[in-house]
Amino acid sequence: MCASLSSAYLFRRVEGLASSNSWTSELPATTLQSPPPRCYFATCIPGLENTLAQELESLGAHDIQIAKSGVHFSEAPSKVSDEADIDPLTGTTLSMEVGLRALLWLRTAHRVMELIASSVETNYVISNKEELYDFVQQSCDVRSLLGDGKGGMLSLAVKVTLGGRAPKELCHTHYTALTVKNALVDACRNLRDDGSRPDVDILNPQVPLVVALKSENDANTVSASIYRCLNGFDSMHKRGYRANTTIHKAAMKESMAAGLLLEAGWHKLVDQAKRDGLPAILCDPMMGSGTFPIEAALIASDIAPGLLRMRMFKALPPAIRWKSCENAALWKTLCLEAQRREQAGRQWLVGSNANNRNCLIMGNEINPSALQLATDCMKSANLLECISTSNLDCSQWNIQLLDGRSIVVVNPPWGLRLEDGIEASWESLKAFLRTQCVGSEAWVLSGNKDATRFLRLKKSRSVPLNTASETLRWLQYHIFYR
Repeated sequence: MCASLSSAYLFRRVEGLASSNSWTSELPATTLQSPPPRCYFATCIPGLENTLAQELESLGAHDIQIAKSGVHFSEAPSKVSDEADIDPLTGTTLSMEVGLRALLWLRTAHRVMELIASSVETNYVISNKEELYDFVQQSCDVRSLLGDGKGGMLSLAVKVTLGGRAPKELCHTHYTALTVKNALVDACRNLRDDGSRPDVDILNPQVPLVVALKSENDANTVSASIYRCLNGFDSMHKRGYRANTTIHKAAMKESMAAGLLLEAGWHKLVDQAKRDGLPAILCDPMMGSGTFPIEAALIASDIAPGLLRMRMFKALPPAIRWKSCENAALWKTLCLEAQRREQAGRQWLVGSNANNRNCLIMGNEINPSALQLATDCMKSANLLECISTSNLDCSQWNIQLLDGRSIVVVNPPWGLRLEDGIEASWESLKAFLRTQCVGSEAWVLSGNKDATRFLRLKKSRSVPLNTASETLRWLQYHIFYR
């Protein structure tokens, strides 16, 4: 069993945002009505948007809309019974339950961001840095955005992304980010009695902001959306179990592995096993640094990725600092629920003894150095007892799979030019699939269609993905008796 985080660390209380003598403006009066729900955007690897949308649906997200490289969603519409339920500065509901659940549980997302302001909604035209500066000052209430609830201010940092062509003054993301930062800092200085300004912290800001600029019909104007990142600037694909190991720069991201496993239906097979008592089996004959088996074990044992990140990096997400004790209390509740689910999940995964496993996760790797990396990562994630490993050429790997209860996943070498070593790897994979996996379902990741021809199998399905400059395919094969 994994060790739980101490309550003093994990559930550190955050004081609520309130008006202070340091801020010169009075809080505006509110009208008791149903305010709009908070809106978010979660990013992911292109090709995994549908998988991410299904994750969000399972978490209770509303108004789910798939976009390029991500998914828009919102909190559930709420009926407000008291003015305490409304943020007095933004007019939205105080609750961030869906956003915090997404931060804790999403496996395929890289960022979860809350929408603060949009020029599209206000019909604001932006064609230069002065207009961007004015838009930021008019649309962002810095007391709500940067106040710490004690009369002080939270640190910030700004990053800018460009979608399409932009006006000359806005096409340099660094200087455009400085324009946004200056607008926020100047607004704080103007509103405060002491004329002070918030600190800028590039490495670990308490309020990480992303401004997405998107070109309109021509390159003369852009629309702007201002987001604050619930998870910070570090990508959520980093679970932490690789932190002390040297992983190849081309290694598969953890979020991609999890997304491919969900696309293959591994979570559905696990759920079926929990219902009918028959085992769920997953194997990876070429596991490299073990990303597929580790992510499969995290899914099967119901471990929240956000909980693992806090445990490994020993840091709370920035969102817990933003909005008072309400969010801190909710985060505590969600984390306690996740810890209970993890405890039950781990007990189910290992079963009553080593010979009676409810879930079998197996990984093989011919390269001893890669196998050691995989073992180190499994140990770091506290999953070493949940995954069995072998050090063989996969054509010599003898395992026992069950018809209809087994999924094979593999990311074999697929260099753009086939060399002798790569060809031999695919020949070994073909031998393994044909001798050991009959009656099972296999999923193969490839960026080279010539490589997949070595398998001499007819694919049942193909899921396109894009990462960096490469176009990949997640290919499904059903291995039939011959």
